[in-house]
Amino acid sequence: VYQGHGVQFEYPEHWEIQEETGADQTTISVQSPGTTYWTLSLFEDRPDADQVAESVIAAYEEMYEELDIYEPDVQVLGVPAIARELDFVCLDLVSTASLIVFQSLNHPILITFQGEDRELEKTRPLVELMTRSLLCDLDE
Repeated sequence: VYQGHGVQFEYPEHWEIQEETGADQTTISVQSPGTTYWTLSLFEDRPDADQVAESVIAAYEEMYEELDIYEPDVQVLGVPAIARELDFVCLDLVSTASLIVFQSLNHPILITFQGEDRELEKTRPLVELMTRSLLCDLDE
């Protein structure tokens, strides 16, 4: 279980966790032994949740020529969220990235996970469980 910066979530025992804190953003990353990773970013400079989602999508569009974008209906902690599924080819492997952005009272929170599709068949339930296990004070 990770606890810090007003958030808590469960993560798989053999995955590595890292935390990076900058002036306006804190990112907690959880890396599988393979290609799959899950990140949680807290933005202190208070950008709009829509801006965060657009910025992340723009970064993927710059990196990958062929990018398919889907818009699933998602809620996190009972709060409506902006969600996008991104499919792309990287090093001749089909990969998927999922991003979820929701707004707490003071800042947007971004959850991203990504992995190669064959690996995600096994790891996707784990990253989805991490997202579902997230606890945070939306008023904090």
